[in-house]
Amino acid sequence: MTIKAQLHLHSNLSPWTDWALSPKNIAHILHEEGVRLAALTDLNTARNAPAFAKACEEEGVAAFFGMEAQTAEEVRVLVLFRDLDIAVDFCDSWYEHLPHIKHSIENYREQYYVDEWGNMLGRLEYYLASSAKISLYELEARAHEKGALVIPSHADSVNFSLVNRLGTIPDLPFDALEFNARNSANHLLQKSYPVIPSQEVNFCDEIEKSSFLLDIGNYPLFSHDGKVNLEAVFEGLAKWKVRP
Repeated sequence: MTIKAQLHLHSNLSPWTDWALSPKNIAHILHEEGVRLAALTDLNTARNAPAFAKACEEEGVAAFFGMEAQTAEEVRVLVLFRDLDIAVDFCDSWYEHLPHIKHSIENYREQYYVDEWGNMLGRLEYYLASSAKISLYELEARAHEKGALVIPSHADSVNFSLVNRLGTIPDLPFDALEFNARNSANHLLQKSYPVIPSQEVNFCDEIEKSSFLLDIGNYPLFSHDGKVNLEAVFEGLAKWKVRP
C-alpha cells in the first residue's frame, strides 16, 4: 500500500508561520489532501502536539509528535515520536536548554500554544528560533533512547543544515535524511540512508505540494494500540534508500 506522508509540519506556534496553521486546520487540510501519515514538528517545542493528536484522530490521520530541534551546532533535526506523552516530556526538557532569550512581541507575534479548537492555552517565554545547548550527537543518542525517529531536516540547505554547519554528513544512525535536491545526496553520504524530499510547511497552501509517497507494503499503518506502526514506516523509508 502506498500512502501520502508529510513529516515536517510547522503550526502557528513556530516563528514566521501562517497564523491559520492551527493544529485543527492542519489536520483538516491533511485529510482533504489524502495525507495518511503526518508529523507536527514545531521549532524546539511540542506544545501544540496534544491538540494535533486530537485533531488527527478526528480526521483519521496517523500522527507522529515531536519537534524540529536546533542543536548547539545550529543544525536542525526532526525528532518524531509515536507516543504523545513521551514527545511532550522530551521536547519540554529540550526547550529548557534553549538560551533564556525572552521572546520579543515588538518584533514577532506571540508564541501561543492552543487546544484542539484553536483557543490559546498559554505562551512560551523563550525565543524558539534559538540553538539549544545540546550537540547533534547528544540529541541523536537521547532521542533514539526514547524511541524517536531522528531525521536531519533539509540536510543540504544553505541554512541550519548538516552540510552548511558541518560540511559533511556524519556517520550517525539517522533514520532518514531530508534533502532539497535528492540527486545530490550520493556524493555527500558516507553510508546508506533513506533520503526523502524536503517537505517543510510554514503556510497552509504548502501542505498539498509537500507530501511524498511512502510504500508501506502489506503493513497496517496503525498498530494494535492505535499509534503509528513503526514497522510500516521503516518499510516505506527503506525504499527511499540512497547508497554512497
